[in-house]
Amino acid sequence: MSPLARTALALIALGAALAGAETDPALARVWARAAAGGPLRVVAVGGSITQAGEGWIAPWLRQRFPQAAVAVHNAGISGTGSWYGLFRCDTDIAAARPDLVLLEFTVNDGASDTPQARWTLESLLRRILQLPSRPAVVVLEAADRKRPLDMVSAHRRLAAHYGLTFIDLHRPLVERCAAGPQRWEDLFGDDVHPTPAGHALYARLIAEALDATIGGAGPGALPPLPPPLAERPLLADGRVVPLPRPGPGWRTVPTVAGWWSRFFPGAAVAQAEGAVLTIPVQGTALGLLVHLDPAAGILAWSIDGGEPQLQPCNLRRGFAVLRLADDLAPGEHLLRLVVPAGGLGGSGVAVGAVLAGGAADGPTAAPGGWTPERLAGLRWGAVDAGRWRWSGPYGDLAADWRAPGPTAALVQPFPPEDALPGRQPVLPEQWRPLDGGALVLDLGAASRSPTRGVTYAWTVLRSAAGGRVAARLNLDYYGILWLNGREVLRVDRHHGNPAADLACDLDLRPGDNHLVAKVHAGSQGHLLALRLVDADAVQAVLPGLPTP
Repeated sequence: MSPLARTALALIALGAALAGAETDPALARVWARAAAGGPLRVVAVGGSITQAGEGWIAPWLRQRFPQAAVAVHNAGISGTGSWYGLFRCDTDIAAARPDLVLLEFTVNDGASDTPQARWTLESLLRRILQLPSRPAVVVLEAADRKRPLDMVSAHRRLAAHYGLTFIDLHRPLVERCAAGPQRWEDLFGDDVHPTPAGHALYARLIAEALDATIGGAGPGALPPLPPPLAERPLLADGRVVPLPRPGPGWRTVPTVAGWWSRFFPGAAVAQAEGAVLTIPVQGTALGLLVHLDPAAGILAWSIDGGEPQLQPCNLRRGFAVLRLADDLAPGEHLLRLVVPAGGLGGSGVAVGAVLAGGAADGPTAAPGGWTPERLAGLRWGAVDAGRWRWSGPYGDLAADWRAPGPTAALVQPFPPEDALPGRQPVLPEQWRPLDGGALVLDLGAASRSPTRGVTYAWTVLRSAAGGRVAARLNLDYYGILWLNGREVLRVDRHHGNPAADLACDLDLRPGDNHLVAKVHAGSQGHLLALRLVDADAVQAVLPGLPTP
């Protein structure tokens, strides 16, 4: 047996020891069924790694059990984690009545062991284990070059708690590439996505690990599930809720463009700013499936009249699964969607489905202060690219920036920082204007450094009276924000999807206010977007430069 295989099998044994069991009786039952010639139904569920891997084990299963009819369903969906899995469990997992489920969400779940990560994954895992077909579950931990070897994920912890087979693909790949002669680039296209050669190695490692579980103790009675690890009640259901027929300002389309269209059971498309779409839902957890496109606009949403939140739909092509809430009171809730003034974009926004789950018995939630009329008047003004100047790129553009966190360039002062108010005069050659029209600043395209380097962006916010203004930023991926020379925001650690909002209050003085952003490229991008909430009295203007 190869050293790599021995490493993988040792990690399987470690997972079993952590779980307090040598053999998963549910998995032993699956092998006994297949050996007897019974049909075998397998579901592989996860993100893009699973989607591209096509289930990995179908060839091995057919070779190992030639007498069994094997059906492997690939339920991987790019860009999704166990949160979306909660709501598609019935359609993508339970409907196949699986005997075996391969579960791979470690990368998209962030490999973290936070209470929220454990709650989400355990809700899905326990739901799978309680399906009528009583499937065996094998938990896969895919490799991520940025992840420390000693990090314990929620997936590893929960596999041990439930006595499941756990296959660590991360350590063998990291150690293999460190020892050579193969490099990470020979097996992966980036930090996490395997090439065909990488997927072939994944398939071999999984097959070798599963081979080691065959031939042990025969199938016995399945033990009762242990008590949940989560401290709050798990989500025992989850469903995709069809959208109601929209009213004025919205229209229904049968599908959306892109390979992801199969996830959208039609879509509601906003055609007018200020048109409110109200959707009654039941339960304690709530999410949305939205279409993304560079020509799209900005979606605002409010639950039960609460403070509206923002989702930009124009940072990339594809789709997003939004986690709106997971701790609502049981009962009836009202979800309201609207495109705020100034946020329609070229094609509006497209919402594909509502995700809902949890206890439905309870009263209708009390309404908050954001009535439909007030929501219809919401302004969320994006600062157009034509209102900015930029300078860059700076820093070591040849450095390997794949390590976690920003490089030293984030805190290293470069010449544009001399232009902050109270410092040296602005040098005209340091600052160039951007083309107008876009709501997102593509600093990578402007600087010709799409995934490396530090770039500065500068705009002026003009306010007659001054006062506090709520701002929302999208940042790809680290950065510092100064207002009138004073630092108001520093982003120097992981903050999830770059499309996620970063909130910041800006205390404006009467007259012109200089806002300078230092953007450190990161998540395969180099982007900045800024919106001001209900700031009718604030005007963004292109900064002027002194005459040489």
